Amino acid sequence: MRRIMIMLSLALSCAGAPARAETIALGSLGVRVEKPDDWHVISLEAYRANLARLAPGKLKDMAKQSSSPLIAFFKYTEPHPDINPSFKILMRSVSLPDHVTALDIATTVVAQMQVVLPGATFEQPLEWSTIGGRRAAHFRMAYPLEVGAATFPIVSEMWLVRRGPEVFMIGVTRRADETEAVKAEFARVVDSVRIDDGG
Repeated sequence: MRRIMIMLSLALSCAGAPARAETIALGSLGVRVEKPDDWHVISLEAYRANLARLAPGKLKDMAKQSSSPLIAFFKYTEPHPDINPSFKILMRSVSLPDHVTALDIATTVVAQMQVVLPGATFEQPLEWSTIGGRRAAHFRMAYPLEVGAATFPIVSEMWLVRRGPEVFMIGVTRRADETEAVKAEFARVVDSVRIDDGG
């Protein structure tokens, strides 16, 4: 009986512990994040193939025109029959006056998203937040997403950080009805993001 109780205790401890993580770092850019060990880094080719699954329309056109991610990983291997929880970091160089803030830039991004996603609603409105030790513009949107012949309820969350002439966009995408366990994994990933001065 005592042996059974010890084994049960160990099993519960393991179930409640966070998964081990791998550090992904881009030293020259001063960017790093902790990827859960059982998540999968996605190649540029696989990233583009995943975009190709989107139904034709403004969203697909916008996604094709966006920058390729510096870092991207999915929870499951691709191809995946459902919405694959994903995390990505993108960067763009901008020629904007210093007084133009991340919130100003995010306002434009949100306006563009509302055009391509007319059914989108805000779960959390655009406002100042922090990520990676830096001030960031942040919002969370829910919308229906057409992938092939299916439509999925989606939640996307984004943080925008301006670092001089560079703008970093950190995004997570998941099903609206995702499990609490996956949401907790996302929270740990986001908390691990660091954006240093680079160089």
